[in-house]
Amino acid sequence: MTTNVFSIIPSHKIMACDSRWSYETDKFLYYIDDSGYDKIIYNGVIVAVFAGKANVIELFKKWISSGCKDTMPNPNGISIIAYNTLTDEPFTRNHSFTYPSNKNPQVLFSGSGAFDAMRSWEKCNDCIKSVENACLTDVYTGGSVKFLNVLSLEHNILSEQTQLSDLFDLLKERGFVMRKHAKQLNTIAEPIKTAMNDPEILKDVNGFSSGEASFEAPAPEAMIEWQENEIQELLDFFQSCNK
Repeated sequence: MTTNVFSIIPSHKIMACDSRWSYETDKFLYYIDDSGYDKIIYNGVIVAVFAGKANVIELFKKWISSGCKDTMPNPNGISIIAYNTLTDEPFTRNHSFTYPSNKNPQVLFSGSGAFDAMRSWEKCNDCIKSVENACLTDVYTGGSVKFLNVLSLEHNILSEQTQLSDLFDLLKERGFVMRKHAKQLNTIAEPIKTAMNDPEILKDVNGFSSGEASFEAPAPEAMIEWQENEIQELLDFFQSCNK
């Protein structure tokens, strides 16, 4: 549940994403915004934004933070949009949509709100606003917009990140839940704290503490299995950032 946008237009090189993390069951959608655990990372050379399974994203964030040393994690379960700020080289595997076309990509979109963001981009030509507008129309997208301006290097990525292992404690403390009816979401969100009088919600919350649940920022393209040649292309991209 996320929206990621990256413009590679020379005059507007900005990568942006929302800040919602979620956990979904057959009956409920649990989520937290502005947790302090960002989906976007910048290590001084590489800026990358992710969608998919949080535990795999965590491995990549640590690996990129370390300078891409040692063995690259397996990328199955996530999608990646990444950019080398020194060589002006993007890596675009597994993005949902390109604008205006696949042959002439200028803006890359991924995540559950990708289509909403692309429609917004056509009107505003602004990555940050496109993510903000997707927050209004896609229930799986929300919270503050995190970004990095490649040209100025201005960004709001936190230098001190919340630990992934702390996210479920934060979710219980200030997260929200949406109920499903006939598999359709009721978009009225309730604070989890006050919703725990529901035995089913209480059971799920207890499962958070036992490690039975895992966070995601799901996107359809994150479920595409990476082929060996694609994994090699990703490794080659990150290795080129260390040259």
